Amino acid sequence: MIASRMLIEFDLLKRNNNDGDGKNKKDMALLVMCSLGALATHLLSYVNQNLWCWKSLIGMTIYLVKMITKRAFVEARPLQIVSVGLTAAAAFYVAKLCLREFKRDSNEASTN
Repeated sequence: MIASRMLIEFDLLKRNNNDGDGKNKKDMALLVMCSLGALATHLLSYVNQNLWCWKSLIGMTIYLVKMITKRAFVEARPLQIVSVGLTAAAAFYVAKLCLREFKRDSNEASTN
């Protein structure tokens, strides 16, 4: 419901936009879907798993990365593999959108 609301509210599903920003909106729509898909599959894969308390965010992050890697690639848990794939896709679209904004800003600066 959240993903559909975001896609509809921000007009991310329209193909032909009058503002000429259709490609950017397509990437934003894919980012929304990949991010929410990664979150949903991640949460589903951790059902019935114990939580740990950590003193530092760095230690917890290292442990979490090791645990996700083990679950996805050693134990070959399907939802964890999907979660890792969708997280990688979301990271790709974040980088792509950031680079597009950087190029647009640098082009605007060079024309001024």
